Amino acid sequence: MNKILSIIILVFLSINITVAEEVLRLPIYVHIVEIDENIKQTQYEVDSNDKITSSSIKMTPYKTSVTREIVKKDFLKLNKIWSQANIRFHIRDINFTKSETKNFKKYSELAFKNYDNYSYIDSSLRHLLEIIDHKRHDNDRGINTYYVPTMLADICGAWDNDNNIMMIGFSEEKQFNPSVKLYGKCNRVETLAHEFGHTVQLDHSDISQNLMMSTGLDVDMGTNLTKEQITEARKFMKKVLGLD
Repeated sequence: MNKILSIIILVFLSINITVAEEVLRLPIYVHIVEIDENIKQTQYEVDSNDKITSSSIKMTPYKTSVTREIVKKDFLKLNKIWSQANIRFHIRDINFTKSETKNFKKYSELAFKNYDNYSYIDSSLRHLLEIIDHKRHDNDRGINTYYVPTMLADICGAWDNDNNIMMIGFSEEKQFNPSVKLYGKCNRVETLAHEFGHTVQLDHSDISQNLMMSTGLDVDMGTNLTKEQITEARKFMKKVLGLD
């Protein structure tokens, strides 16, 4: 009998069976912002050395093209990234919401020349809050996440801690940034995963290939989380969910 028990214990240890931590789920309410406007956008012509040869401001569509199916696929990929922490961002609802555009023309120029201008980014975020009319969906049941055509600055998405909302630009179109003389584009899923890191109280990191790296456009920030980050995120989630 003792010999059998010893064999069972050895087999158990050899295949390294561990009891998985419980999956923590955070409720998400997705709002696809319906908008059909035109926007001024600075466009650049560059030579083979990425030297600007000319620039012009053109009117381009600022229009909703997101579908429920796209959102669901985004969150499948997002949750695959966060599975390393056994945290799941669970969609409770996806709806289409009307935009508020009475002051749209006031901030209608996308200016990538303002790459390092944080005051411009702040003003663009304030205007986006107006466009999405976030108070219409104010709730304490979960995180409100708004899909817009693109952000009105050189960022891919943002977490607004004061209003408990997420904003994400749908577009992954490549753009030229004259400040750093590089082409760049947003990775929507990685941006979502990064910004949701802020929702669970994770700060920016300078660790290479870490999900919480603070990077510019078209820089692969990676999707890794450290053990410390996972512990911190799960601790906060348990507190929010009343499980601690």
